[in-house]
Amino acid sequence: MLLLAALCVIAHAQVPVQKSTEKARINGKVYYIHVVQKGQTLYSLSKAYGVTIEQLMENNPELSDGLKEGQNIKVPVLDSSRSTPLASPATASKEPTKEPVATKQAKPAYHLVKSGETLQDIASKYGVPTAALQQLNTDAFFKGKLQPGTLLQIPSAADEKATDTGESSVVQPPASAATADTTAACYGMETPVYLDLKAAPVEPSPQLLPAAIKAALILPLLRDMDDTLTVKSKTPENFFSFYEGALLAIENLKQEGLSLELSVYDSFYEKDVEALLQQGTLQQQDIIIGPVYAGNFKPVAQLAKERHIKIVSPLDPNTEELTIGNPYVLQISPPVYCRQKKLIEHVVAQKQANIILIYHEDGREATLLREYKHLLGERMDSVKMLAHQVVQGVAVRDTLEKLLVEGRMNCVLIASNDDALVSDIAANLYLFTFRNRYSITLYGTDRWRNFETVDIKYLHTLNLHLVVPFFIDYSAEQVQKFVEEFYEKYKTDPSQYAFQGYDTFNYFLRAMMRYGENFEDYLSVYNPQLLQTKYRFKHNGNSANGLVNVESCLIRYTPDYNIEKL
Repeated sequence: MLLLAALCVIAHAQVPVQKSTEKARINGKVYYIHVVQKGQTLYSLSKAYGVTIEQLMENNPELSDGLKEGQNIKVPVLDSSRSTPLASPATASKEPTKEPVATKQAKPAYHLVKSGETLQDIASKYGVPTAALQQLNTDAFFKGKLQPGTLLQIPSAADEKATDTGESSVVQPPASAATADTTAACYGMETPVYLDLKAAPVEPSPQLLPAAIKAALILPLLRDMDDTLTVKSKTPENFFSFYEGALLAIENLKQEGLSLELSVYDSFYEKDVEALLQQGTLQQQDIIIGPVYAGNFKPVAQLAKERHIKIVSPLDPNTEELTIGNPYVLQISPPVYCRQKKLIEHVVAQKQANIILIYHEDGREATLLREYKHLLGERMDSVKMLAHQVVQGVAVRDTLEKLLVEGRMNCVLIASNDDALVSDIAANLYLFTFRNRYSITLYGTDRWRNFETVDIKYLHTLNLHLVVPFFIDYSAEQVQKFVEEFYEKYKTDPSQYAFQGYDTFNYFLRAMMRYGENFEDYLSVYNPQLLQTKYRFKHNGNSANGLVNVESCLIRYTPDYNIEKL
């Protein structure tokens, strides 16, 4: 792997970059307009123009999808005395500015967009044309929507005139721009909104279901013997384990009076789901759990919407988009954004910490980097950035040490899911823990748990913090009881999928037993004891959409080789 990476870098370095001389003024900034040639990379462009990859990404959010041949990108023209883009309000706050000549201004220079505000609202507030406001702040929109937390530049009279005549003008930011609140700068990212559930009725009076609850479980369980192995088909035992956990939950609930008609269907192939929908058997269910994968879940969710049937996505966070416009969908796996938010909140809470953000020098995983920067908010002003390539090898050690601070906690956040990069950084940081010279806490994503090349002693010594969807505390009494019951019944230890199957059925069937078919009206006060993380559902966007579980677990790898929930 390392050899391949080195060869790729050499090949990229051989592609020449002809620096463009064409300049344009856009939104008060001056840019070179560069046409991407085949084989060029963000790294080669940054070197040719003397800018950082970070500056390229910030001015061209579309680069998160990678460079494309023939693509026009904006390269900021830097002020040679300050190495910052000309007339750039975003960087003005980091450099000393001269006191401006006092002038009377009819309007404030900037406006911080609040949640729920529209472009028309802001234009009306300041008495400016909507078109002028939009033209001056094109980067404030993502997928056509105005982003809360964005700092809008309010057009001056000159800007309004330029809009009328189709011209563009450079507007120098006033002194107030240096102290403008940019806490919620979105870096081209659309911030998800999760709304609390409405308050439950004080005196529950549910419309109870018939004596037997009709539930359908749809899992990818069987594949043809001659079928070529795929990622999915290698692990059907995981879903059998989920099923076994579900059966154990049903047995325990029967002792509390549960009456259930359970139908189990296979969804290993798309044709299985298509046949199931054509049969019409799902239309008679009170609740549907599954299918597992978003592709198969989508048509079943549509049926559930048409027939007013609750449907649960038990494992896949990618079904979140299917909750939009479908109030019958409930997603258990917490969205990635919620996990990232919890992780960064822990970093930000370390008030005196020295924060170091490490990312790929070649621009890979730019979306993850942008999301971390967005969530760090105002702390980004003091964050130390490090672009890294694994081929740099030991050379990064000296650079890392220059970023570390003695006597303070050094929070090292790596915006990468590449095991080679993480292993390289962790190995170098590990060396700094000797003689207790530096205090270091490492932060990463839950995908790191699957890494095979990272030495586990690095992660425990560096107090690795991760946010995971679910966490099992094997010291808990209810967990130990479940393990014993599962082993007694199936003669094997339960996997995480078994725990998930148990919790899913325990949660939803118990809710239906207690509150009836409209159980979602009571979820704000419903909190049964689960084996893993508790569920905390919220509306995805608004009350007309489905529900997503936003709860996750922050865990720490301790120096004594344990993992604890914080």
